[in-house]
Amino acid sequence: MKLVYRILAIAAVLNFTSCGEKEPQQNDPVEAPKCVSTNPDDNAIDVPYEGDVNLVIVYDQNIKCLTANQAKITIDGDASIVKVNPYGEKLTVTVNKLAGETKYTLTVPDGVVQGFKPNQAGAAQVKLSFTTKAAPLPPTPDP
Repeated sequence: MKLVYRILAIAAVLNFTSCGEKEPQQNDPVEAPKCVSTNPDDNAIDVPYEGDVNLVIVYDQNIKCLTANQAKITIDGDASIVKVNPYGEKLTVTVNKLAGETKYTLTVPDGVVQGFKPNQAGAAQVKLSFTTKAAPLPPTPDP
């Protein structure tokens, strides 16, 4: 009889510990990554434009950006995207051929950035606008 009580007690303990939070199921929707900050800040001014410039978008969780989706990221004007590097919570987009005193907008469309969890929706579109600093004045000739 004592054995029966012990088995019932163990079963009760196991039942209590297994009835806590529900385990996420494969089909349960998982929240998409959200942009939490950018560098430079959106609408920043006096951003350097010489050589390669890194634009960084930080998300609230680790992200991925499939190679096929990277081509969907755009920057306006005559600027070029040199490299797209998703690592951890950051998406770094390296651009060049920026001009001085020019406004640019980098666009990462809906769904291009994704999280690592199963059944996770893609991140919402992110637009990062900035204006480059003025070009230096040419030296004045000596009289």
